[in-house]
Amino acid sequence: MKSPTKRFIPTSPKNGDNVEAGISPEGSESYDSTNDFAPMDFPLDAIPKEILEIATHLSEILGVPIEMVVMSAIAIISGMAGNSFEATNCRNGFNQSPNLYFLGNGVTASGKSASVKILFDSALRIIRRQPQRQVRKEDVFDVCAVVDGKPVNAFVEDPNASFTQLNEEFIFEDGTSEAIRKEMARLKIPMFNLNTDARGLFSIMAGMYRKHDSSDIDFYCKAWSIERFDDMRITRGRSRVDNPCLSALWLIQPDVFGNFFIKNRTSVSSGLSGRIIYFKGPQKLEHEPLSRPSLNQDVISDWEDIIARILDVRICGAIKKIPASDSAKGVFRDFHNHMVDVQNRLIRYNDILGRSAEKAMRLALLYAIASNAEIIDENIASMACKLIEYSNSYLLSQFREGSSMSNNDLMGKVISIFEKHSTNSLLYSEFKRAHIEKEDIDKLVAQHPHIFKKIPAQKGGYFLEYTPSAN
Repeated sequence: MKSPTKRFIPTSPKNGDNVEAGISPEGSESYDSTNDFAPMDFPLDAIPKEILEIATHLSEILGVPIEMVVMSAIAIISGMAGNSFEATNCRNGFNQSPNLYFLGNGVTASGKSASVKILFDSALRIIRRQPQRQVRKEDVFDVCAVVDGKPVNAFVEDPNASFTQLNEEFIFEDGTSEAIRKEMARLKIPMFNLNTDARGLFSIMAGMYRKHDSSDIDFYCKAWSIERFDDMRITRGRSRVDNPCLSALWLIQPDVFGNFFIKNRTSVSSGLSGRIIYFKGPQKLEHEPLSRPSLNQDVISDWEDIIARILDVRICGAIKKIPASDSAKGVFRDFHNHMVDVQNRLIRYNDILGRSAEKAMRLALLYAIASNAEIIDENIASMACKLIEYSNSYLLSQFREGSSMSNNDLMGKVISIFEKHSTNSLLYSEFKRAHIEKEDIDKLVAQHPHIFKKIPAQKGGYFLEYTPSAN
């Protein structure tokens, strides 16, 4: 596969004088836009060592792709953190919370759930021990960071905050959006949705059971942004949640991914698609080897220490602020500008790319949390941006693969629509209903000008005319 000629490369003042910020040295004249759809290899160098340790170990003993374990681990860290941490000084004065949505796409019975179970069961053990843990507020909050040479009281929002009783109620291992928001309204706490078979969840969001009802997608968008959700329906009454905060790890199969994100344009344009971090799960079943390494309890203990540190903050009921350095802020700015260039080239995909910089800032906060870092430095910011670009490249490659048909398949589908209507002239809207994009029609007309022609319609749009005798 041809390597992309232009990817995001964070630049610093000392090495970026002769390079356009955020852009690789190749100029636009040499850039091939098809490379936007070329999938990247999973960037192991963009993962903190604390996460990579547990991920490498579980990948070896379970025989699942390492990215599957990495992304699941980050998602669980996000779910445990809730909104108890905050990244400051990231960009334009806005702070970022650590709640994120992660979506893995892999085949059934391939070990997806096993790796998540080990990670999640470890987290549950810490939660169940938490009320007995002795946590001193000064250990959690009395820390000053040095950012760009200046001391910053980064963590104390309310040093006298009361301790909260922590239990498993903030975790939903299944459940619809309606059930989750009812619990959010009752408990008034950040929640974590872990669903290792989210087929039903995405079927509901796609409108399979309630046509023309976008409230499910709206809720997930609001809960990602921590904005008030207020919905009124005749059949269900009023549903209101003030400042909902949700983290999620969803695992689905390839057909669900295709039906929801590729064939359902409403789902893509809703805003939810741009809020998700995507990753590739197992794509095929693997043979069982003669032997695998056994579970290393020291590695599991290190993972549980990360979870315990996070829950120590959450149980104190205050917010731990982690500032970004000025150089990290510059990395986020460069990445934002890079994504603007990509979006201007790929306007059709703006909905799925539009929140890339925001996701990178939240991911950098999770990296800092996992590494127990006092600040988000340039290296952490660069790694987070690189992982988001990987997620984007994977998603774009899936869109290109799923939405592009072979010439024969495309022609056959278009001709069958003409035959269904017993006519040789149809408005484009008829093909749109069949999920055939304008780009596909343009390609067909360009390749077969004696068979298909576009004729402008008087009220806008166009007719596509088909000449069977020329086929």
